[in-house]
Amino acid sequence: MPRKNTERIESDDALDITALLDRADEYLDKSEYLEAEALANEVLASSSLRKEDEARAHCIFASCCVNAGVYEEAESHYESAFKSAGSVSDLHLQSRALNGRAYMQGKICGDHTAALQTSEQALEFAVKAQDKKQQAYALDQIGVNLDPADYKLALEYLTRALALAEELGDKRAIAGVLCNIGISHSNKGDYRSALEYFSRALPLAEEADAKNFLANILNNIGVVYINLVEYHKALEFFQRALSIHEQTGTKQNIAGSLMCIGSVHFAIADYAQSLDYYSRALMLIQDAGGTLRMHLLNNIGNVHSMLSDYSRSLDYYSRALALAEEIGDKRLVAFILGNIGGVYFDLSDYPRALGVLGRSVDLSVQISSLRDAGFAMQLIAMTQSKLGNHDAAYQGLVDTLRHQREVLKSNEFVAAALLSLGGVLLALEKPEEGLARFEEALELANKFGEKQISLEAHKEIADVYSKMGDIAKENEHLKKHYALKEEIFSEESRKKVEAFNFRVAIANKERDAELARLKAEQAEQSLRLKERELANTASSLAAQTELLGDFRADLRKIVLRPDKYEPEEIIKQVRAKLKELPCEMIDFGKFEAQFATVHPEFRAKLETKYPDLTPQEVKICMLLHVNLQSAAIARLTCLSERSVEGHRFNIRKKMSLRTEDNLKDHLRTLEVN
Repeated sequence: MPRKNTERIESDDALDITALLDRADEYLDKSEYLEAEALANEVLASSSLRKEDEARAHCIFASCCVNAGVYEEAESHYESAFKSAGSVSDLHLQSRALNGRAYMQGKICGDHTAALQTSEQALEFAVKAQDKKQQAYALDQIGVNLDPADYKLALEYLTRALALAEELGDKRAIAGVLCNIGISHSNKGDYRSALEYFSRALPLAEEADAKNFLANILNNIGVVYINLVEYHKALEFFQRALSIHEQTGTKQNIAGSLMCIGSVHFAIADYAQSLDYYSRALMLIQDAGGTLRMHLLNNIGNVHSMLSDYSRSLDYYSRALALAEEIGDKRLVAFILGNIGGVYFDLSDYPRALGVLGRSVDLSVQISSLRDAGFAMQLIAMTQSKLGNHDAAYQGLVDTLRHQREVLKSNEFVAAALLSLGGVLLALEKPEEGLARFEEALELANKFGEKQISLEAHKEIADVYSKMGDIAKENEHLKKHYALKEEIFSEESRKKVEAFNFRVAIANKERDAELARLKAEQAEQSLRLKERELANTASSLAAQTELLGDFRADLRKIVLRPDKYEPEEIIKQVRAKLKELPCEMIDFGKFEAQFATVHPEFRAKLETKYPDLTPQEVKICMLLHVNLQSAAIARLTCLSERSVEGHRFNIRKKMSLRTEDNLKDHLRTLEVN
């Protein structure tokens, strides 16, 4: 018999722990990490804990650690979760732990190779467990961590993940996959499709009340609008995201939004403001690692490079590179090496540029980061040309064009490479071939609207025809060159005016926001001051009524014992007592008027919502609202404490409050609702 009771108690404990973990997962979905962590911690502190519950609690705790930027601790919790789940062969929880680790490896630490391996293992466990939710998550992670060059394959995985999420009806998961599909389209340059997917994800994230995730979608939409050169819209979405992140209070996410706003200022060549936002973001996460800090360092390097402050630019690029190497993100190592090589090229330090760019190409090819490889290959060829190594430059540009057209199947950088190749062919005394490459570059640039390339191509072609003695052709291309130059100048002037107006609009908006904040602070301070004055008035009234009560009691003692005192002595004692009374009259009406100033809608809302309250009960509610205790209320209303408690009981009854409901808290909600 005792055995049965023990089993029932253990079963009840398991139910309680399951309920706690369910609530913790709900908090996670809503980005309420502190609450989720507290519940997970409570579960892990339990003395009798099943291995599956332990694994689940570790997974929740790890997610909270990732959000807080404590990655080593997160890794430890994922490892503990995987081991605990493995000890009871719980494939579902093993898959969940692996998926969480894959997210951290790819999204946070930038180790996409490790993330892919972990996601594939997670998918294997999820398939065996027939767990469609974890299958969807694993497929999503695989799609995200594939090389951007594997665009079609990535979309295949993401589409499979979306189908599973839709089958489950999981809005949060559906929104997540839609967002990642949008990012894939954005990376490919298909911004309209990206916006379509982000727009589909946005309402689902709002319905799921996933605040941080919602803010991340807003940031992604802002990035698309930057690429579409719609900076006002970009800033609007970034500021909405920042507002959400500031509410949740996660430094990592706030820094991410600040970086996005900085990128808007960078795009409009407002480098001072850009640097300010990047620096503020960096300060927030100065003790953290991860890809965000690395991107910020790289972005600050970009700003200094645009300002021709190459010394500082190299300093920030070097710090970003060190962090990328520490994390083990080879793709970003190759990318940053390309940036450093570009700085050395601008500094005319061509030998050093070749060394750094060669490392970038080797690493990019090694990890199949083909787009970065193409960029570095082209810059190497241009460097060889600057050094006078025209044969090497020629071969490098031919290889670059083959790489772009045949491997990447992309026209990105192709017109520029053709233009450089034409120049090299002229240096090799092959004017006809050079002219053919210039004309090919011109045709491609015109097709894709690359006006700067078209401008340069017309000038190069005109020079070739001049040397050939074809004055008519020379003049034809020179006219087009100068017409295009004027057009570009007009466009750049318009953009500068727009950028100036945009900066003014931002400055005005920030000024208005600051004024509104100051006004709100003043109003809040004024309200707090009035509430203190109101509380002081109530306390003063209570003290006066207490004094009157004591006076009445003492006077009663004197009057009721006439045999003890002579008449003259009685009069003397009464006069002495009168001197103890306050000079001012007790005026409860004055208190009510002051209360109405501080809380103008309270009484009307109270009497409208609860018309059965008596005037005395309304008065007691007002006194409770300024935090007076029953004893003080009793003195102020000339009632006994027992009578006040009786009134409070009747008030609670009329308001249909439960035992666990706090009357004062309920009264405070009247002003909010």
